[in-house]
Amino acid sequence: MEALTAVALRVKDKHFLRFKQDLNDTSKRLVSWTGDGNCCKWVGVVCDNLTGHILELHLRNPLRAGSPDAEYEAYERLKLGGKINFFPLLDFKHLIHLDLSGNDFEGAQIPSFLGSMGNLRYLNLFRSRFQGVIPHQLGNLSNLEYLDLFCNGYSEFSVENLFWESDLSLLQHLDLGGVNLSKASNYWLMVTNKLGSLVELKLSRCQLHHFPPLFIANFSSLSTLDLSYNNFDSSLILSWIFGLSHLNLLDISSNNFADPIPDGLQNLTSLTHLDLSLNSFNSSIPNWIYKFSRLEYPSFGWNNLQGTIPSVLGNLSSVNLLYLSFNNLEGRIPRSFERLCKLRSIFVQGAKLSQEISEVLDIFSGCISDGLELLELSDNKFYGHLTNKLGQFKDLSRLLLRNNSISGPIPLSLANLSSLVDLDLSCNKLKELFLKFTLPV
Repeated sequence: MEALTAVALRVKDKHFLRFKQDLNDTSKRLVSWTGDGNCCKWVGVVCDNLTGHILELHLRNPLRAGSPDAEYEAYERLKLGGKINFFPLLDFKHLIHLDLSGNDFEGAQIPSFLGSMGNLRYLNLFRSRFQGVIPHQLGNLSNLEYLDLFCNGYSEFSVENLFWESDLSLLQHLDLGGVNLSKASNYWLMVTNKLGSLVELKLSRCQLHHFPPLFIANFSSLSTLDLSYNNFDSSLILSWIFGLSHLNLLDISSNNFADPIPDGLQNLTSLTHLDLSLNSFNSSIPNWIYKFSRLEYPSFGWNNLQGTIPSVLGNLSSVNLLYLSFNNLEGRIPRSFERLCKLRSIFVQGAKLSQEISEVLDIFSGCISDGLELLELSDNKFYGHLTNKLGQFKDLSRLLLRNNSISGPIPLSLANLSSLVDLDLSCNKLKELFLKFTLPV
């Protein structure tokens, strides 16, 4: 038995080396792939301990795309590149997990025979620069639970049709971000609605423009829905979303949604992330927002919202980022905001708020001051003097108060903000004062 196992491992070594030979591995990530007869110990290879079958292949870029700029060079260096030869993988009949994300396969097409790897449960080609038409044979992967084909402009991905998707009945995660789905715009929702196991659906930047009729969503367990950066033609057909009671994340930013913010959204009380930004919603911020006790990230920026900032926003005790910039809001920062103890970033740029800046600093100087990292209040009508309460914001890294009517001296307590890296007090009425400190680089 041991001899047979050794022979089988040597055969598998040959398959892996055939797979490796056309890859460009400048960072030597696959240096352990040497043909020593024990591929189960190689980097990225996972075997069954009892049978020795190859179960998983983890070849993702160790650094995730979107890393800080300081890591970008390392991200590029760690990419696998060149051609990719899928044929050797066909001999791994038991493979259930294939992750090639974050690499650069130079515009190669996803081969149709990938659809014959019938045991796959996980397929991740996130930002690996494949391109062309997504093969409908992927619909043969009936055991698939996770499918990520996100490309986000790095390559040209499209579909001739999307009906193959309806055969993936076990699918829980589907990300087609950046894939051109314009040919499926009239029926994408009907097909996707057949995937009753879906937990995450991400269709950002898919050139969708139409909501086909749907009264009840079959994917009632959905927790993440991202439809951002499309070009939908109406806001009146969102009613199927209102029944998704388990939804944690809803992102419908950067579309053409207009009219008032729909009241049906108040049914989604499990939300932690709500992004309505970059649309044309023209109502006031609804008072029912107080129902969202779990909300951590509400974004209403870049709309036509009117009226005052409702004090009920102060009841959102879980909020850590609040985005209200570039609307037609007026009035004041509500005193109730002093209860937002978990707040880390607040953006209220380009509104018409008129209030003494000392009062604003007083509101944020309580429990918020312990963790506030970003305060963006530029392009408003704040007036009066800055106070020494500025010195309480020890974690503040960005303080942006440009283009207001703030006057008087700059308080020396500003020197206490050791975390500050971005300060903009320009276009105010402040007195010149030599500050005896230097912002950290």
